[in-house]
Amino acid sequence: TLNQKSGKPAVGYTFHLYVSKQIPVVLMDTVAGLGRKGQIVNVKRGLARTKLFPQGLAKVGTWENIDLYADPALVEGAVLGNMAIETGEIQPFDWLKGVPVAFLRPVMAYDKKQLVAPITKWDVLEALSETHELD
Repeated sequence: TLNQKSGKPAVGYTFHLYVSKQIPVVLMDTVAGLGRKGQIVNVKRGLARTKLFPQGLAKVGTWENIDLYADPALVEGAVLGNMAIETGEIQPFDWLKGVPVAFLRPVMAYDKKQLVAPITKWDVLEALSETHELD
């Protein structure tokens, strides 16, 4: 918030000022590993300051820059995707419904339904990464 008299940021009587580690930027060109031209992404402040801004690959994600440089199709698609998740139309992992995954694990001698070692989330991710491309 701003101080009403001076118009400067109001930081009062605190010893610590917390600054977000990531900032939104609008990509001016396609950047491998970040996104496409016109997309709004969150990046670490250091990456933006040392690589993206000096090379002209991105602009700070202010409302003015978003209006000028962001691709409306990419922005609206992201907003509509989030709305669809919130309304329950689609879920983030719906694509997994048709993916068969099988595990072979030893079972206890006295109880054939109890595994010797559990199946962890890392086992599932490893099995999926063998057959599908995961980020």
